[in-house]
Amino acid sequence: MPSAAVRNRSATNSATSGRTLGSALLALPGIGRITAMTLPPEIGDTTRFPSARKLCAWAGLTPQVRNSDRTIRHGHITKQGSAPVRFVLQEAAERAKTRPPFAGFYAQCAARGGRHIATVAVARKLLARCFHVLTQVDNHQHNHAADHTSQKVTSPGALEVPHAPATRPSP
Repeated sequence: MPSAAVRNRSATNSATSGRTLGSALLALPGIGRITAMTLPPEIGDTTRFPSARKLCAWAGLTPQVRNSDRTIRHGHITKQGSAPVRFVLQEAAERAKTRPPFAGFYAQCAARGGRHIATVAVARKLLARCFHVLTQVDNHQHNHAADHTSQKVTSPGALEVPHAPATRPSP
């Protein structure tokens, strides 16, 4: 069982990393404080997902596909995964669909399939962008932590090389 100091330090580190992940997500259009605070803990470790497409499928924002022989039918979203993730992304998509990076895409999708389907498509694109931001921040933090662990930290007065007493030659 870890000591209280270790538990507090790890809780502080996870809270700090949550803040940095959330603040990185705030740069995306449509993402507010609630969404930025909800996504990182709900998604968890981004290394579980090899691609943004897998994350979108986990969140249930991809259409259900039924196929038989050469017939392929696309249905509603699967709604697998976390309901809070889908909820906050739908709310974020309502805001993001009026912003420049998503406005043109939303207009094209709305003309083809309707406003509601287009909003879900924007939410899916927004989650894919969140995935890329989270993985970049996570990689940066991992590399930064690796740099600190690779550096030798010695306390004042400590010997640089571990001292081994010299042995006498045998007669």
